[in-house]
Amino acid sequence: MGMLSPHPMNRAKGDVVLLRLMPVDGPVQHRGVARSLKFMAAHFQTPVQLQDLVVESGMSRRGLIKAFHKHVGRPLAAVLRQMRIEKARHLLVTEDLSLKELAERVGFRSANTFCVAFQRVVGIAPKKFQRLNWLAICQQSQQTEVRRNNVSSRH
Repeated sequence: MGMLSPHPMNRAKGDVVLLRLMPVDGPVQHRGVARSLKFMAAHFQTPVQLQDLVVESGMSRRGLIKAFHKHVGRPLAAVLRQMRIEKARHLLVTEDLSLKELAERVGFRSANTFCVAFQRVVGIAPKKFQRLNWLAICQQSQQTEVRRNNVSSRH
């Protein structure tokens, strides 16, 4: 499921990007900011340095920071962290990985750093988030099965 992939929007006006499930409210009209968002979306699982984004955007460091804040409303690091957390949320529900494996897959340097960031953004620990979501999925599955049994027993 490409939940972190960029979607091109209106290419005639340049690099306009809308990222699904990202902390960006709609397409970004600024070419350099759009390029940096695309780069972050494509490389969030690896260490992304500000210099990488500067090169990708074709802007100065100061210009990128100011434009990013103006057009996105959040610092670059906050957006990158949110991308990583959103992917982690998806992986926690769909896969059973250790915290170390999960942290590595979404670009955090350690399981501890990942857990602290996840708790701050989501409000609960990653494994608790996973248990709650798996429990909800199991309950939903059981309810669906009960409904199927009730329908089939009527016929």
